Amino acid sequence: MRYLPVIIPLALTIYAAVDCLRTPDDEVKHLPKAIWLILVLLVWVAGPIIWLIAGRDRGLSRPAEGRPLAPDDDPEFLRRLGENRHNNGDQGNQRGERDQQGDGQP
Repeated sequence: MRYLPVIIPLALTIYAAVDCLRTPDDEVKHLPKAIWLILVLLVWVAGPIIWLIAGRDRGLSRPAEGRPLAPDDDPEFLRRLGENRHNNGDQGNQRGERDQQGDGQP
């Protein structure tokens, strides 16, 4: 328990330093990456907290560039899906018609 006031800020500093190092340069805000790293390592407790709050563009609401959020947002996926439905459409329609007629055959 008496080590907790040292362990928690140390863990926070290590996490923030690794996060700063792994962050691409174009996502770092306000200061150059090297200055942020020095700030995180030298300003005990406040440096890591400031980095986590203001130093990086978190980009939680935008998708990664070039990647759709979901398959139904991907035009290539939708095109292939349409082709598959067209190619397999006759089989699916025959089964659907049998189900609607109620002949009980799967």
